[in-house]
Amino acid sequence: MFLSIVYLILYVYLSFSWNYKTVGDLPIIIFTTLMVLISCVLWFVRVFQNFEETPLYKRSSFYFVSALLIYVLGTSVSFISTDYIWKNSARNLKILSYLILSFNLLNRLIISITLLRVSNKK
Repeated sequence: MFLSIVYLILYVYLSFSWNYKTVGDLPIIIFTTLMVLISCVLWFVRVFQNFEETPLYKRSSFYFVSALLIYVLGTSVSFISTDYIWKNSARNLKILSYLILSFNLLNRLIISITLLRVSNKK
């Protein structure tokens, strides 16, 4: 809960105070990536500290966190390098967009399968 409040406050502050014309949205992307990484790492630490009998592959929350982690780690590098690619080689933007779309598809696929598994259990 604390990280959610900190994220919301800093995101709103950066959104209104940042000068996008000179720097771009790189700090917001880096901040968002760090917050997701911290949240995922804290989730894994909490899971391993409160060791339960249920294996990770049987927990639906594991798939949600893993999908989010895969998506954020996969696309953060491409989002961070977008300005560089745009200025140096515009034809590489197509490759970058396919990369982002593939990670997004993987994320949606994992979450959809997880939701189907959870709904079938009930």
